[in-house]
Amino acid sequence: MKRLLTTVMATIIAMAGLLFAASPGSAHHTTVSGTVSCFSDDTFKISWTVTNWSGGGPATVTGSSRNVVPAGTQIADGGAKTFTEIVSTAADITMEVTGSWRDGQFTTTNRASIGKDRFPTDCAPAEQPVTPAAPSTDAPTCDTDGRLVVPNDTHKVRYEQTPSGTGPGTYTVTAIAKPGYKIDGQSSWTLTVDPKRTGPECDIEVTPVAPVITAIKACGEYGSITMLGQEGIAFTILEGNTLEGPYTIEATALDGYVIAPGAETLWTGDLGQYVACTEVVPVAPQASAITACGEYGVIELPDTEGVAYELVEGNGQEGPWKVVATAEQGYVLADGAATEFSGDLGQYADCTPVTPVAPTVEQTATCAEPGSLVLPETTGVVYTLVEGDGQWGPWKVIATLEDGYVLTPDAVTVWSGDLGEATECGVGGHSEEKEPQDTGSGSGTSAGSSGGASGGQAVRQGVLPNTGAGSSALLLAMLGLMLVAGGMGMTQLRLRRTV
Repeated sequence: MKRLLTTVMATIIAMAGLLFAASPGSAHHTTVSGTVSCFSDDTFKISWTVTNWSGGGPATVTGSSRNVVPAGTQIADGGAKTFTEIVSTAADITMEVTGSWRDGQFTTTNRASIGKDRFPTDCAPAEQPVTPAAPSTDAPTCDTDGRLVVPNDTHKVRYEQTPSGTGPGTYTVTAIAKPGYKIDGQSSWTLTVDPKRTGPECDIEVTPVAPVITAIKACGEYGSITMLGQEGIAFTILEGNTLEGPYTIEATALDGYVIAPGAETLWTGDLGQYVACTEVVPVAPQASAITACGEYGVIELPDTEGVAYELVEGNGQEGPWKVVATAEQGYVLADGAATEFSGDLGQYADCTPVTPVAPTVEQTATCAEPGSLVLPETTGVVYTLVEGDGQWGPWKVIATLEDGYVLTPDAVTVWSGDLGEATECGVGGHSEEKEPQDTGSGSGTSAGSSGGASGGQAVRQGVLPNTGAGSSALLLAMLGLMLVAGGMGMTQLRLRRTV
């Protein structure tokens, strides 16, 4: 009775506050009222009621200070709605509610308060029904025993069990309600925990991994068989020595293990036969470098038994090159033998075609003057007097090429002739010898190397030198004639005196 009286008084006081806060002259307003009561032994329930005064039309709540009254709540004209919140501490509490009418044309905020002294102090705990969680067991496995699982105590329920422990055995578990609560439903259970499983059902399934087989691939080498270490599996060599020849290998399960259905357990094959190697020594390739324009270099790979040669760098015609030597099947390279050979063939260059020009005989020899032979001046061509001195007698000129030049088709490179012999001049200064033979004959031939004039006499390009030998002979002839004329004069004088 005392608790009810306290609740009624708190409600009346709250209503009174609202009456003073509201404007009775306004048709658009709400009133807020609140009541507080015991909810449990440690919490309180506050009920807030919002009333829409009649005559203003429906009201819409646009907000509340405690987020208890949802925004958007509709309250009919003259209607009311109640909202509840639970608090755990007695305190001065104020609720404000804002409402609007006619799509926001009118808005008012009203409030109500509940003082701390209005909270009831004689709340008696009420027994609330509670349904306890049931205990359970974990099933055993091949590795572990089963286990008893008892729920943790809560603020509403605690658990007791007999006997203590969680391993294999039979247990009784009881749920007991804490003050203020009462058990709703089953409160006692009897459970049996099984030990771990044994027998074939607990064998661990394993799948063998095939051995790694390395067959013989070259002379001087053995094969190999590598069996990977696997838990629960034993490998047995039924045939062979794991080095050469046929082999058979079997995989079996150890105790506590079982081979997975369909797994491969037997492997057979042949590693091949061991063969000793023949030792070989690679030979260096023969490289012919570029020596002239219009020519490519050449690399001749050796033909060595048991050795394979490969050009791995360059094109074998020009520029840098590299050849690598490897042993063929059944052979092995000697220790320290060279296996790489390299060099440079030089760079290819095109040739400039050129046509040599025949020498010119400007004059043949006479009793008074030597002959004159003029060598041409042609770019890329060297002219060499290889026979005669270019003044008297037979002569021969050869044309050779400078680097970077090549003869045109049908080009002539050798010319020869005769400038005539040196003779004494006869009466009137004419030579008594026959005329020189035909000069300027030539023949085509391949280019040769440069040479010098015969007899060690220097010859320049162009006109060959005049030595003056013809002038000396002429002076001697004239002196002889003068001596003869003088002798004849002296004889005539003597004859006159005698007469």
